[in-house]
Amino acid sequence: MKAWHFAGTRMRDGTPLGAPGDVERHDGPLEMCKSGLHASGRLLDALAYAPGPLLRRVELHGDMILYDDNIVASERRILWECDMTAALRLFARKCAMDVAHLWDMPPLVHEYLMTGRKDIRAAARDAAWDAARAAARAAQERRLVAYAQAARAGAFTGWGG
Repeated sequence: MKAWHFAGTRMRDGTPLGAPGDVERHDGPLEMCKSGLHASGRLLDALAYAPGPLLRRVELHGDMILYDDNIVASERRILWECDMTAALRLFARKCAMDVAHLWDMPPLVHEYLMTGRKDIRAAARDAAWDAARAAARAAQERRLVAYAQAARAGAFTGWGG
């Protein structure tokens, strides 16, 4: 079964990564998220488990346990690999731009998302967090004021209101 796997510089247990063409093997019981060689059928699912930017296309063999978004196997052959650092940064920026219309984005954040300029990345991240915190506080304030008004009017019904 072909699958996707992201890796860091070593396997999570500290052993060295295999190279393209190698077969990695796990001896012992398979347990999701604990022991075995993991991968995902969908690339987006594999990204959720990524400990690093090294993308590997793999073929799983041997004993396997399949879950909705992850697979654990006793053997994993590495077909190819590539560093996805630049591609993942672009992907994240494009995904953020997909929802840019949903909030009042600070200009610095917009500039970073459009250009990917490294020299403004940290400042844009800080500006985005500040804006998100302010928006969350404003939403919490509106909700709490509405609850207070409903409670004062004797109309507060708890979870149903």
